[in-house]
Amino acid sequence: MKVFSIIVTYNGSRWIRRTLDSLSEREQGLPIKAVVVDNGSTDDTLTIIKEEFPGTIIIENGKNEGFGKANNIGIEYAYNNGATHFLLLNQDASMAPGSVSKLVQVQTEGGLPLVSPIHWNGDGTELDKSFCLFISESPGINNLLRDLFRGKESVNDYYKVRYINAACWLLSRETVEMVGGFDPIYFHYGEDDDYCERLSYHGGAPYLVPGASMFHDRVGKGNVTMWNKNKVLVSLLRMYGVRPKDRIGRFKVHFRLLKTAAKLFLTLKFKDGSAILVSYREFLKRVPLLKSHAEANKRPGPNWLSLDRVGGPHKVK
Repeated sequence: MKVFSIIVTYNGSRWIRRTLDSLSEREQGLPIKAVVVDNGSTDDTLTIIKEEFPGTIIIENGKNEGFGKANNIGIEYAYNNGATHFLLLNQDASMAPGSVSKLVQVQTEGGLPLVSPIHWNGDGTELDKSFCLFISESPGINNLLRDLFRGKESVNDYYKVRYINAACWLLSRETVEMVGGFDPIYFHYGEDDDYCERLSYHGGAPYLVPGASMFHDRVGKGNVTMWNKNKVLVSLLRMYGVRPKDRIGRFKVHFRLLKTAAKLFLTLKFKDGSAILVSYREFLKRVPLLKSHAEANKRPGPNWLSLDRVGGPHKVK
């Protein structure tokens, strides 16, 4: 068994010590090889890693390649160096003691393709808000709540969910070979629910492990205009995924987005309204590419990755 953790960094000096400290063998009870893929940090992130965590593998992109593509680079390195489990961890996230061991145990014993722990906020006082939104769409979460409210002596080791955000995922080697990496058409935002949709298409699912925890120390609201722009683009991209919407469904998405843009202009929120229209124009240019990506993602295999060795019938693309 070889566990690798892939961490994508971009000016992450504020968090990187806590993130890497949480992955030590002392904290987790098993050796974890950390692979940092840096997207062109201009702060002292890399200096901290090189001086304080000398055993960390560092891959410097020199520029911002996006979250999904950078993770793919780390996954490729880990796979080609014999990884059996791939822990994708945000630069602003850290693992609770023993949680990686728990995830590995549950994934191995259950033969599960993707597992994730409970996502807490940075200080562990509340559940992470995005985590709550993701899992709230999953019928399976009702089973966890039922077991908790009934005072069951012990909840199950894992619960099937529809989506879970990629701030902390543990992928199996078989999943990497069957589904591949993140679709690079998603630069930032949306790559995780697209991956969950592809996993489901190939007969798998993400699973929540209540016995493991991580802490996600997010930075406030960030750039609201950029968030709206990315959110709009993601909703458009989803229309042409492995399970595309029908014509009526596509029409509803187009209409809703243009209606939202019109409302923003009428309320004098020109910057946000313009951001939606920019995303809409970007989307229209990508439609032919989206269709070809969807067809590629329907085929089992290590899509979007360059792997040295792939077991079974899959071929490297």
